[in-house]
Amino acid sequence: MKKTAFIILLFLLSTSLYAETTPEVKDEFSFIDLFVYKQPVKKGDDKKKFSLNIAGGYTETTGNTESTATTYSGSIKYDNDITEFKISGFGSYGKVDEVVTENKGSGTINFDHYIFWRIEIFLYTMSDYNKITMLEHRNGSGCGIKFSFLRNEYLRFDISGAPIYQYEKYEEEDPEKTWRWSLRGRFEIFPFSDDFYIKYAVFYIPEIGEHENYRTTHEVTLYKKLVGALGIKAGYRREYNTYDKEAFIENPDLKKTDSTTYIQASLTL
Repeated sequence: MKKTAFIILLFLLSTSLYAETTPEVKDEFSFIDLFVYKQPVKKGDDKKKFSLNIAGGYTETTGNTESTATTYSGSIKYDNDITEFKISGFGSYGKVDEVVTENKGSGTINFDHYIFWRIEIFLYTMSDYNKITMLEHRNGSGCGIKFSFLRNEYLRFDISGAPIYQYEKYEEEDPEKTWRWSLRGRFEIFPFSDDFYIKYAVFYIPEIGEHENYRTTHEVTLYKKLVGALGIKAGYRREYNTYDKEAFIENPDLKKTDSTTYIQASLTL
């Protein structure tokens, strides 16, 4: 499996490095168009740079919680194709027989800037909480580098890495402060489309010096425009945390995996 993944990665890298960077205008689609690298060019004054998205809907959760709940998300973004600044958030809340079975949320601030046509520097900070797992507050902040393999109207693929400083506080426990690595792979279909897109991202976040202690996140998002500013958004998010022995002593029913499936009505301006 690892060998196959390496071969695919090597193929994408070699293809993208030798692909056209200034493609000619064509009347018909050809296979090579998938591997054309679209260099970032600063948008003109007449191009849209700001966008706002608000969404809410229904979610089904399995793992530490078994329930149905409402889900909500929102983001505001500035993007001139060279610099991007984005604030986003996601949360869900639900009850079963008047017992709260779902109460969690997360928020992220991102800043990305191209310093070369394939390389970006980025800064970000992320905070989240999960009342069911007794996580009061977790924050991770850092800066790093992103490398783009593919970037065109059809496909986008990049990897990024950064050291992050993490603050983590669980109920009835002292806060923990650690340094971690944050490694991400991202793959998108129709990345620049306002009508339809599919996005997939995977995060691997191990503690520096103790790689047995790590978190992973897989997230898939699908969006389809319906009419005007209205659309529909669906997704799946799977989170895994190794935790430490003390966490299972405090909460014997704790599970390492949480998964969330959701569908939302979306408004994009």
